Amino acid sequence: MHTAPRFRLSDYARIRLAQSRLPMSALESLLLHGRSEPQRDGGQLVILDRASLGLVEQPELRGQLRRYLGTYAVLGRDGAINIVGRLN
Repeated sequence: MHTAPRFRLSDYARIRLAQSRLPMSALESLLLHGRSEPQRDGGQLVILDRASLGLVEQPELRGQLRRYLGTYAVLGRDGAINIVGRLN
């Protein structure tokens, strides 16, 4: 059964998610475990980097998340996800 995501994606973010070949579960993991940096426009950049990965206590989960290192999302002030991508 397919469930709707608990967050809003812009059309552009949906396209970038597909182009990056990232599963929705990667985006959910990013939002749960990624490091958040406030942006000047009131939005947030959320990125899964080595620092945020090091904070995950469960070794098995940390291993699963490692494949998504460099994944990022840009959220607007309203919390909607405007951009999704991968640095590497």
